[in-house]
Amino acid sequence: MIEKNAIIQIIFAAAYLLACLNLGVFILRKIQQKNCKFTPSALTFTSLAFVFGAGIISSLWLLLALSGLFKNRIILPVLAVCIVIGAKYIKQLVYEITTQLKHIWWEARSYSWSWQVIIALNLTLLILGMFSMVNWGGDAVAFYLAVPKVVAHTGRLSLLRSFEGFMSVGLQAEMHSAYFMKTGEPVFLKLFSGISSAAMVSILMGISGEAGLKRKGKWLVLAAYITSSAIYMSVGDGKPDIIAASLGVAAYYLAFTNGPVILIGILCGLAGTMKMSYLGTMFPGIAYLIIWNQVKISGACINKQQISKLFKEILIKGLKIGAWCLLAALPHIIKNGLLLNAPFAPLGMSGIGWMDQNWFGPETTRRLLLLYPFALTWGDFWAQGGNLSPLLIAFFPLNIFLPKKNKMFESPLFTITFAGLIGMCLWFLRYASVFAPRYYLATLLMFFPIWISGVEHVIAFEEKPKLLKFLSLFCVLATLIS
Repeated sequence: MIEKNAIIQIIFAAAYLLACLNLGVFILRKIQQKNCKFTPSALTFTSLAFVFGAGIISSLWLLLALSGLFKNRIILPVLAVCIVIGAKYIKQLVYEITTQLKHIWWEARSYSWSWQVIIALNLTLLILGMFSMVNWGGDAVAFYLAVPKVVAHTGRLSLLRSFEGFMSVGLQAEMHSAYFMKTGEPVFLKLFSGISSAAMVSILMGISGEAGLKRKGKWLVLAAYITSSAIYMSVGDGKPDIIAASLGVAAYYLAFTNGPVILIGILCGLAGTMKMSYLGTMFPGIAYLIIWNQVKISGACINKQQISKLFKEILIKGLKIGAWCLLAALPHIIKNGLLLNAPFAPLGMSGIGWMDQNWFGPETTRRLLLLYPFALTWGDFWAQGGNLSPLLIAFFPLNIFLPKKNKMFESPLFTITFAGLIGMCLWFLRYASVFAPRYYLATLLMFFPIWISGVEHVIAFEEKPKLLKFLSLFCVLATLIS
């Protein structure tokens, strides 16, 4: 009986993953048919589809839970429909993925043994990280897993006693947990978080490629990602950080590549409700990317008429994205309206301490700000929740070898870095003493391409002294092995 139950639970978990993917593939293919300029690589497309589909399903679950209809008799048919509608696109997608993987494989075979070892370690650690078994504890058990447990057993989302104010946060990610608690072992939530993490780094590598990094640079971005304890400690910990970050990174990618406004808006809305700290860290950077793309499309503006036309185009595009963003946030607004009688909570509510967090005193905060970005790698502050990879700080000085560009603001690498910098600066101005990479993880990941670009250039062009190439590869191997 135990074995039979385990098989059933695995089937339910696999069906859920497939439903998220197929729904996303269906929607993205329909949008792609109307927007022929939206042509990401097969792996990036698949990752975007999974992240987007999972976000839509979580919002649907939230509405069902508010109605008291989070029941298997409704959940399972919905999943079946999601699987069926995207099934006709899967064969072509599998072919595209296989073709891309073959190309990557043959390219990797031409590399030196050291690079082949790096790639093998990268993939091994990425797969192992998907099954991360970080212990559940703290507020994950007290709230983030308690809410879905109640939903799973009652079929309804209701206020959790003593946590009424805290329930103003976005609860879409918790709806994924509710499904796994209702249909199987909650441990499958860890795997879902791990797959979301893998999808996120796949999209991040896509961003790196758009920023100008080549294949080896992307492998180094992956190495930095999987050797960041801040990411590892967030995978499968029972909280929504990784799921929200994957939505945020997807939104950055689409804004950076001038993707469809409907996708940008919905992803921003989902990310902003799941992790409200993204309202201040991610949204301003997304706005900058939208403006940058529109200016690039319009070309140089010479007279007032062209400037007026450009401003009008940016305004219209911004309003469209804002409308889709608001639509994506609508389930969250409805939830707060029904449960708290405050649709836009925590705005307008008193007693929400986490809106005005202040972790450290003035002296510690000053020291913390002076230590940026080193604190991200070697910091050990209260509630920090892990660090970024030491490879990032080690390789950043190598950017002095990058060729100088006359028009810096036209550089994609500078643009994506500046988008991240805007968000981080705004975070420092408002929450200088709150130091936790998980609060602004999607924004932090936008710095990975610039941190890696210098070392990629050194390795690719044999910059003197040539000892730098050997030391760089040695650092990557040592960090991965350790």
